[in-house]
Amino acid sequence: MTTENTENKTVEKTKKAAEPKKAAEPKKAAEPKKAAEPKKAAAAAPSAPSGSGSFEFELLPLPEAVAASGHITIDPKKIMVSKFDARSQPAPVTDDLVASIKDNGIIQDPLVTYARAKNGEEGWLIVAGRRRREAAIKVGLKEISAKAVELKSFKDYLIMAGDENLKRQNMSAWDIFTYLSDLMVAGLKQSELKDVLHVTDGYVSQYLAIGKLDERVQKHVRASTDEPFKSHAPTCVRELKRVDDPEEQVAFAQMAIADKMSPAALKFVIEKWLDKQASKAADGDKEKGSAKGGSRSVKLPDELSAKDLKPLPKPDFATFLNFARNKYAKVKASEKSTPEGVAYAKGVMEGLLQAAGLKDLPTKLQGEE
Repeated sequence: MTTENTENKTVEKTKKAAEPKKAAEPKKAAEPKKAAEPKKAAAAAPSAPSGSGSFEFELLPLPEAVAASGHITIDPKKIMVSKFDARSQPAPVTDDLVASIKDNGIIQDPLVTYARAKNGEEGWLIVAGRRRREAAIKVGLKEISAKAVELKSFKDYLIMAGDENLKRQNMSAWDIFTYLSDLMVAGLKQSELKDVLHVTDGYVSQYLAIGKLDERVQKHVRASTDEPFKSHAPTCVRELKRVDDPEEQVAFAQMAIADKMSPAALKFVIEKWLDKQASKAADGDKEKGSAKGGSRSVKLPDELSAKDLKPLPKPDFATFLNFARNKYAKVKASEKSTPEGVAYAKGVMEGLLQAAGLKDLPTKLQGEE
């Protein structure tokens, strides 16, 4: 008994002695090194604004020797390239561009700025003219001329990188959408984009609307391989964003691709669908009004304007006339027709011919002497 009691007390003392050590473990785990890591990461790119921390370069002032002239001569292989581009997918270097640079050189100098990479290397960073740089390397040029500009922020870098492409109008709809989105991430407001890029409010809102489409429709805009998205993506986006229901929106996009619709045709079918939805909603309101007390519960608009009225389409007179002629021919040829039926069909046809001016009006009415 004494031995067992002694063993139990020893175990209890051992557990109690171990408890403070376990409680102290979380304190040792909370080391200050981990808390300091974000500060080091933020210091790597002090020039990058909020939202652009993934920009892999620190923008630096131009060297004094270059600041005065604004031009440099450099081996194209030594120009650094950022993963950020004005395009969502940088355009490939074509054989035509390579041949042109081989024969004529680079007509328009690329745009570069001075920067420091994350590994500490300082040098020239391409801002605009990535394809010209790559083509020059393919041709084998050892030196090219470039225009040097000093940039102070990631936002300035993006504006400079996209300005040239926008002026050439060779960016896809998805490129422009992602470019505008990047500018907003870099700190620009939507209302400021038009002044910075020298475009209209409608231009900005039209391309940013791509972000409001269903993801399945966005894939068609991004691929830009199927008509009408290949040639008329902005117009398609403008029409599809009017459809709030995601499934209907996708259905219209697939219909447009399957039938290779023109923008006008897509607009027509969407407007027809919207009119039908509005009509259903109006009928539903009428039913609710009847349940509450009949037609008196339906409130009419206080004022109507021309845009509220939809005139009926004009009748196609030629269609009526051809129908009357065919009807008369069938009635006349049928053995079951009565003389009165034949006379009636003939009278309808002749009346339309007279109204069209293709037959003289009768000088006397039937029954007159």
